[in-house]
Amino acid sequence: MILSVCPNPCLDVYYYTDVLKEDDTNRVENPLISPGGKGVNAARVISRFCDDSYLALPLGGCIGSCVRELLEKEGVVSIITETESETRVNTILEQRAKGRHILIASRGAPLSESETEKLKTSICKECNPKVLILGGSVPPSLPKDFYAEIVDEFKGTKTKTIVDADGELLKKAVEKGPFAVKPNKHELERLVGHPLL
Repeated sequence: MILSVCPNPCLDVYYYTDVLKEDDTNRVENPLISPGGKGVNAARVISRFCDDSYLALPLGGCIGSCVRELLEKEGVVSIITETESETRVNTILEQRAKGRHILIASRGAPLSESETEKLKTSICKECNPKVLILGGSVPPSLPKDFYAEIVDEFKGTKTKTIVDADGELLKKAVEKGPFAVKPNKHELERLVGHPLL
């Protein structure tokens, strides 16, 4: 069993344009929408190749319902923590002519104490995953050692923990010795404190 965890999922909305005019209306093609967040993206890919794959995540509001529906259409089996707050939206604007894109990422709403406990319960040792993927940012209510605590909890078990995060979340998790980490170039530079060659 592979369990992916995405504490701060989102709906990604992609807009494509050739020219971006400042201080004016930009008419663009219909947006592409998809479920987002690092843990979500991992689960979406894994579910195509593995029948025993699950995704644990909090979802709420109209946006959360949309994310849930899109995941169901892709065949992703989800363990959902229902939230009072709306699931966040990320907006990506791609300017084709210049090969540039702008990402506007919402921080996400805080989880209540009971919602946090439900999410933690869905990441239980009793389900005995072979691989546990902890992916992306966390809501503002969760501590920066959230992933580190989970990695520590699974130490001494047969579960292989993989962390795909940034900043303090990644740094603190690394200190607990996960099986693997998957930073991109910029995240790795922030982790080691200097540019990569």
